[in-house]
Amino acid sequence: MATNQPSETSHETGQQEPMAQLPPIEPALRGRLQKCFEHGSKLMEKEKYDYDYANTMFTECVRHDPGNLIYVEAFLENLRRKYNNNKKGARIRGFGGKANLKKSASKKDWIGVIRAGLDALRTNPWDVRVLRAMAEACQELHLNEIELRYLKNALDANPKDPEVNRHCAKSLARMGQSDMAIACWHRVEENKRNDLEAARAISNLTLEKTRAQAGFGDPDDLPAKRAKQKEKLPEGETIREKEVGTQIQLTKRQQIEKAISEDPTDVDAYLQLARLLFAENKAPEAEMALQRGLPASGGDIRIREALEDAQMLRSREELATAEQRAKSEDSEEATRLAADRRDEVLKREIEIYDSRVQRYPDEPRFQFQLGTRLKRTGKFEMAVESLRIAADDPRCKAAAQLELGECLQHLKDYAAAIQAYRAAVDSADNSHLNVKKLGLYRAGVLATGLRDTENAKKYLSELLELDVGYKDVKARLDKIP
Repeated sequence: MATNQPSETSHETGQQEPMAQLPPIEPALRGRLQKCFEHGSKLMEKEKYDYDYANTMFTECVRHDPGNLIYVEAFLENLRRKYNNNKKGARIRGFGGKANLKKSASKKDWIGVIRAGLDALRTNPWDVRVLRAMAEACQELHLNEIELRYLKNALDANPKDPEVNRHCAKSLARMGQSDMAIACWHRVEENKRNDLEAARAISNLTLEKTRAQAGFGDPDDLPAKRAKQKEKLPEGETIREKEVGTQIQLTKRQQIEKAISEDPTDVDAYLQLARLLFAENKAPEAEMALQRGLPASGGDIRIREALEDAQMLRSREELATAEQRAKSEDSEEATRLAADRRDEVLKREIEIYDSRVQRYPDEPRFQFQLGTRLKRTGKFEMAVESLRIAADDPRCKAAAQLELGECLQHLKDYAAAIQAYRAAVDSADNSHLNVKKLGLYRAGVLATGLRDTENAKKYLSELLELDVGYKDVKARLDKIP
């Protein structure tokens, strides 16, 4: 097995080795993996289901996206249920993927190690050797959370195993989790007397932690610092007792996942997990977390709407990628794919906002979102209906009137269009200055086309006072007799 410290330099050549990393996941593959995950998750909703089929679904997910904690959690949870948490796995086991695991490790094919490990865990998800090898592969790929998750399963198999605790301690120390690293080293000491490495590591980690708490103070002050620290502890509790735990300290994300595993119907936990993932710029994983929570919560409306928001965000990101590709490649196929994707995004968002309008008929902001999307698809009559309702809300009145004016102009109701533009200008405050400028520009250009020179000058002159460099306003004014 590989050592528990990352090797960045080849000792034979002295040259720096390239950093191992995961390949990017294309949107098409991401979509396919999500469907596999959803299918497996739906199976797990049942009291009795085909564990092997669910394993096939989750294995496919982790094989292609080994850095996705949600996939890994689902993979391990399904196997835990299959073997009724017996910590031993199947009675009769084959060799699984262990031969491939060793071969991949020898070639430093870290993704191959993980994939072979998935096959090996199929008959025993508590196989310590396999889990540690997978954790080491994760270390090389810089997948800290996933590394700790595999180590947690290894520790669950035997919490007192000195070698597993040693491995956990080194990983935790590397990640800066000193307290939990010290706790693991203490378990090594307890189960392997006179272990010099454990004693040395505890001393070093304690020193580092104490100096850090003191602002990198003088090491000679340590006794005083520890005495002061002891004063802050509850009566009868020692520093050692405080440091020693029975579990690896979980990250915030893992704590939430644990709460979900204990109560799969916990709506707030799913929403909290999604918010955390969004904050970490992991929108696809946030979407999958919500997808998992929707059926488990009985279709809770809060999760449904959060899921819809996540889907819209992902779709827009994929659309931006497709449009950038079309721009850079300048090919008919790339342009067509971007256009198709744009149509799909609009169609889906119209469905979502139409549902929300029906669900919340008194909420004008949803009418505004629906109206703007109907307008972009050329459904101007329908857009007008929604935008007129939205215009009654002061929060979106200015923007709604501007969009309404553009729809009415397309429908050749020019008098109503100018009236809407004027309403947009009048209701736009300083926070909606761009709406005000565009409203004046649209009104001025339309008035010019209608040969209403008086109002055309009025609107464009007012715009010129606001922004002398706005579009071609100065040139248009010069052309008006």
